[in-house]
Amino acid sequence: MNLRQTVFFFFIFVGLFGCSSSQREQPCSSVASYLVPPESDDLYSVMITHIDGKAVLAQAFYALPAGEHKVTVAELVSAPSLVVPLKFRGTKTITIIMDAGSRYHLAAKFNTTLSMPATSADFWRLVVWKQETFSCLIEHTNI
Repeated sequence: MNLRQTVFFFFIFVGLFGCSSSQREQPCSSVASYLVPPESDDLYSVMITHIDGKAVLAQAFYALPAGEHKVTVAELVSAPSLVVPLKFRGTKTITIIMDAGSRYHLAAKFNTTLSMPATSADFWRLVVWKQETFSCLIEHTNI
């Protein structure tokens, strides 16, 4: 094989099997708290602090494999009528069975039936207030 043929086959080989990058969909789900829920429905923002018992850094959303996940959040209820001692402010955990291809938006549902000042952490509950279609794109590299 001469040099010209060797170079030709080298470029063919690199083109077929070399370093190429592409994106492809990977089945997954997502949990999020970046959307501001409608206060008119007594819904308020939350901040995700833990997923499946592990602390997480603040992000807009977290891509997770489909299946059951425990998500812990801190409430950010700022209702004008809310009067609550700091000892009753804290986190709550929800278990979500997440379907592949879905994003779950979390919120704190303010309990407007309680008299104020609040005497327990029951002034809010953690809810999934919105579910939407979501797809994960992962970077796929042939080596």
